[in-house]
Amino acid sequence: MISNKYKNSEGYTDMTAQLVLNSIMREKEDEDILAHADSRRMRYLIKGVKALAESFGFEVEGRIMLRNKRTGKIYC
Repeated sequence: MISNKYKNSEGYTDMTAQLVLNSIMREKEDEDILAHADSRRMRYLIKGVKALAESFGFEVEGRIMLRNKRTGKIYC
């Protein structure tokens, strides 16, 4: 027997479970989109910092470490 995640034990559609699961799935998708955007912005920022240093006659020798204020994630 195939189980349906939106059905209760009596076989009726459980709208509450359906709404909650759909909400969780949307939140996960939103988090994935934000994480991708953060990663992309971080790459552009590091390229910009390196280009700025180069334009002033300097070169970045070590790692540039950045911390996302929203998530706390550290990029290096």
